[in-house]
Amino acid sequence: MNCYCVGGLTLACASDVPGLRSVASYGACPPDISLRIGISPPPTVDTFVFRWPGRYGLSLSRLADDWLLTTARGPAYVVTRDGREIVAYDNQGDPDPEFMDVLVRRVLPRISLIFGRVAFHGAALAKNDAAILLFGGSGAGKSTLSAALAGSFGWDLLSDDISILHAAGGATVAPAATGVCLWPDSRAALNLPPERCRSLPAYGTKIWFDFAQNAPREPLPLGAIVALARSAEVAEPVLERLAPAEALVLAIHQLIQFNPADYASGGLEPLVHRLREAIEGVPAYRLVYPSDFSALPRVAALLEELVA
Repeated sequence: MNCYCVGGLTLACASDVPGLRSVASYGACPPDISLRIGISPPPTVDTFVFRWPGRYGLSLSRLADDWLLTTARGPAYVVTRDGREIVAYDNQGDPDPEFMDVLVRRVLPRISLIFGRVAFHGAALAKNDAAILLFGGSGAGKSTLSAALAGSFGWDLLSDDISILHAAGGATVAPAATGVCLWPDSRAALNLPPERCRSLPAYGTKIWFDFAQNAPREPLPLGAIVALARSAEVAEPVLERLAPAEALVLAIHQLIQFNPADYASGGLEPLVHRLREAIEGVPAYRLVYPSDFSALPRVAALLEELVA
């Protein structure tokens, strides 16, 4: 049985799951989540619940007492109500890169919410035993900056797209996916070895670059959150402190819900409460930095001060 860590949880599966950090075993304790690959066609939807925007067409439906997550391109995932068992189906036969990408970067982070975590649109990196969260709108440079920090400046990549926080006992960031999704110009500018890249069919020319080597497996304390703004109008990166209220408002817009159509249990309110707990007392900043790649060393120097 192969064992992996995702969002501070242990996943067990008989098959390899590329894109997650492996662990030697789960010892005397059973895994939090068991995954098996289904060999029959996926079940039929009982009741449609919600569809997220985006290239995968990820949808949430009910299947008797369980959940069914499906994609427009074929892969499907049946999740028990308590999140402890997943049966994953791939219409291509053997699990392909797209099937695993949806599982690792879309499905599993959402399942962590069932276990009381906070899933957050943003990248997470660590250095000196502390983590930072980077978030911002499309084009803010989260993935490129994450790849630069991990590839050239000694940071450990915890996640590049959806980061997983846990507020219990102090805010921590749990490692999730092991790589980063990049456009070809970013890969070339950062001089990342092409042999460690693979294509992502749903992303056109985007590629996945894996930083799995020597990556941390345990949750790390959250040292700072940083809202990114990339601009061609500035010559030098500027890091400014944000008021806690402003940081919370910005962060709320990055929250991910397992079931956005669940209004009966308060909708976003429980997640906002978890997020407030997770980032309370954590310093927050806005980083405005130049668009050109030559500014990345100066950006890295500023960020390193946050975990010194």
